[in-house]
Amino acid sequence: MRNIIENDVMAQERDQINAAANHTQRMINHCNIVPNSNLPWQLDEMQNIAENFGVVGGWKLYTGWRPAGGQGWFMDDPDVGIPVIEKGIELGVTTFCVHKGPPLIGFDNVFNDARDMGVVAKAYPSANFVVYHSGLGFVNPVTGARGGVGSPYDPMLDAGTDNVINALEDNGLGKGSNLYAELGSTWASVMSNAVAAQHLIGKLLKHFGDDNVLFGSECIWFVSPQPQIEALLALEISTEF
Repeated sequence: MRNIIENDVMAQERDQINAAANHTQRMINHCNIVPNSNLPWQLDEMQNIAENFGVVGGWKLYTGWRPAGGQGWFMDDPDVGIPVIEKGIELGVTTFCVHKGPPLIGFDNVFNDARDMGVVAKAYPSANFVVYHSGLGFVNPVTGARGGVGSPYDPMLDAGTDNVINALEDNGLGKGSNLYAELGSTWASVMSNAVAAQHLIGKLLKHFGDDNVLFGSECIWFVSPQPQIEALLALEISTEF
């Protein structure tokens, strides 16, 4: 898997921006790890990153990506995901940001199922697990259910954002746990639809709590985040909802 920006370049850009901001930490970064492609090398790379890349905020992981002749993976896979989690904890970098959203080129959507996120969050309470994109676009491969991002919450519909909420509830995790829902691409996809926007934000707040719903803009793709910020500030959830 080729990164759009390699890990060392991300760290360099972070340091340049923070130096320009009076040496404050305006920017933090995570680094990409691909454990289903030469796991021993990836674990060594985590060690190298922690020792040489300065303050790294966490790890970015794509469970749906599959190498040639291989397949995707889950965070609770004892041969792939668990070694990465335990290595991160050993290194003191304990935030794991996992893509559970639109299937990208070369991705297997089966592994965008967020059910593993609840499992590992429960098993490793000292770590933080961020569900990037909050399940945007996930389609249950067994039932074919298409919950989308703004569907009303239905515990029988294991798709879209409902899939992420199920991962939380199935593992007995509630508000303020170590599992987080992130809104990159997701908020942008519903912010112009008042009904979908209220469902999305409302049900995430209800189940995750307001400290565990994280704003994301994907501004590297969608340009200025200002329209998304203004739409979120203007959001009101009706009494009916």
